[in-house]
Amino acid sequence: MWAEGGNVMIRLLYGLVLLMLVALPSLRGDGCEFWFGVSETDPTHVTQLEVSPGDTFTLYSWISADQPSWDWIGAVGFPIVFDTSYIEITNATFNADLGPTYSPDSLYMFAGVDWPGMGEVFADTLESQALWYISVCFNSCLSCNGSPHYLGSATFLVKSVPDSVTVVIDTLEYPPSNNALVVDNTGWSECTPQWTPFAIGPREGVLYTRGDADASGGAPNIVDASYVISHILPNPNFPCQRAADANASNAVNIIDASYILSHILPNPNFPAPNYPECGTAPSDTLPCDSFPPCGKSVLNSFEYSSGLSVEIGKVYPMEKGLYVAPLFIRNEVPVAGFQLTLGYDASSLDVLKADDRNCESADYDFYDFYVGDGKIMLVGLVSLEPTLNGIAKRYIEPGKHKIAEIVFRSGGKAHFEVLDALFADINSKGLIPASLATMNLEKLPVSYSLSQNEPNPFDGSTIIRYALPVDSRVELVIYNAAGQRVRTLVRGYQSAGYKSVRWDGRDSAGKRVSPGVYFYKFKAGDFKAIKKLILAK
Repeated sequence: MWAEGGNVMIRLLYGLVLLMLVALPSLRGDGCEFWFGVSETDPTHVTQLEVSPGDTFTLYSWISADQPSWDWIGAVGFPIVFDTSYIEITNATFNADLGPTYSPDSLYMFAGVDWPGMGEVFADTLESQALWYISVCFNSCLSCNGSPHYLGSATFLVKSVPDSVTVVIDTLEYPPSNNALVVDNTGWSECTPQWTPFAIGPREGVLYTRGDADASGGAPNIVDASYVISHILPNPNFPCQRAADANASNAVNIIDASYILSHILPNPNFPAPNYPECGTAPSDTLPCDSFPPCGKSVLNSFEYSSGLSVEIGKVYPMEKGLYVAPLFIRNEVPVAGFQLTLGYDASSLDVLKADDRNCESADYDFYDFYVGDGKIMLVGLVSLEPTLNGIAKRYIEPGKHKIAEIVFRSGGKAHFEVLDALFADINSKGLIPASLATMNLEKLPVSYSLSQNEPNPFDGSTIIRYALPVDSRVELVIYNAAGQRVRTLVRGYQSAGYKSVRWDGRDSAGKRVSPGVYFYKFKAGDFKAIKKLILAK
């Protein structure tokens, strides 16, 4: 499980041999053994613990030797690593009976200061591992009759918990061999270890994530709020009431539904254990019978529905320089709420808000949005009224419904994409739509303009282009050199955007006009412009 790291250098100073003291679960071979015991007085082996994030645990190091040729042990050494993605050391102590102790301002602790060079330490970091070398020398020698001797302890903080039992403390091979060295009455000896790694695993049966009321796994979401509303009457009925207690009040009620809704955007923000961690809170006394999917992906818990889709409608101007992109849901089944995330390119779009004006969602009991970091997040719940039968009293009827208007300013091409969507049905079950929308919009004009016709001069037909920053009433007319109207090319209301019209050199009666100089006059809103064109012979 250990990732490869860089080269490891080992320095043996003044013949100092390094001792593994605080992280060896079990090291055996040729008459020597190291292990973790239950306490400083109980040497019973400990090789595995069930833990939760935020827990601390203490490991007690023990040593024994049963080697007839050894009368005593002076020092030993062994390299070990621990996985810092799961645990970190917070404190280390030594058995004072072994001799004077020395503790530098680091996590690398020493016992004994008799030998020259004591206090030197070498440490390296290997990606997610921390490497220890700990040195010891004994003022009073340890007997080698097989009796266990307590050396010291180390306390660890649990940062996160793996999904299953995982080794977090292991050996690290180094040249010339993966052996422990022993200083005894005969000089230097070598002890080949039989290694038993130390592991941690999740504490079963009580783990939960705050706010995940339906125990579906993943981050708290709109479905959890709906689930609270439909499961608090007549008595709270949840797989884990501690998880449903979103505000950590030690009770589950309508306030928890409101709390979930107001704390899921842009990222879940709940009392511990907060997503993505899962664990226990010591002050919680509510029942939590089962919570198997703690920390799992929400996509594994909900159903895909071909009867749901998210759509982005046609963009239209709101005022000069601002545009609106309507967002719709199309549902073939009733739904009680939704939670959506859209992505956009923040370098070309300035999204101001995503509100529910002119939308059906304006009548929802709860509606909120977040805009930032290239994302638009929306959450809406039709009703916050608790129900006895578990079915929402008000909901979104099957059909096509506008749920938001995205107001933005475009400095280039506009691109919106629905990254994910989740719906709560009327039974507080999670549904994922089978179809999500993507919209690409060419750069919108920021002002009115009239371009020179192309080609010019022309002998067949020519193209006249113009730009409308907002929806406008437009008139484009061709005049001859005497100021007489020849033909009206455009007259009417047009949507914002880049437009073009072709003139084939004919008048309003369809007759070909004489070669010469002509003018085209453009009017849109308060904007007016005239340009000259030439019809060649």
